[in-house]
Amino acid sequence: MRLALHIGRDIQSPRLISFKATQLAEALLLVGDLDGALTAAKEACAVDVPVNNHNAAAMRGIIEARQGNPDAARQSFTAATAFADTLLAQTPGFYDARYARALTYAGLALVAGASLDPAIADYRAARAICDGAGVLSEARGRLEQLMRCPGGDRLADALAALS
Repeated sequence: MRLALHIGRDIQSPRLISFKATQLAEALLLVGDLDGALTAAKEACAVDVPVNNHNAAAMRGIIEARQGNPDAARQSFTAATAFADTLLAQTPGFYDARYARALTYAGLALVAGASLDPAIADYRAARAICDGAGVLSEARGRLEQLMRCPGGDRLADALAALS
């Protein structure tokens, strides 16, 4: 991923930078390198790639929440929701955006006290579109990373919607 990201920078490819930096952020999150993960997520968010902006901002929100920065996380989740809304207005069946928006709603429930109901509804809607094992595994993994935050157990009903 680092090599692909380096190549993306060298050839000035926003798409390659966005996708690889988002993937690197997730990998670093999984190994507990929150500072490195946030740096990668910020790089992903610094380029405008409409087909990935929702994922980049959602990943940034998870990392900020895990770092104990709820205000920054709320801003990232709000941005991710807006990016997903834009995509879903154009392509209602774009399950990737629907899963990401469900995650951001869960994030907003955690860091801002919003209702969890929209997250559960979006997870159910996304599953109706695509419930492939790999897709569900990825969605569960991202939600579980968010659930590692203090109070994350209140997202259990959203996780149940993915089972």
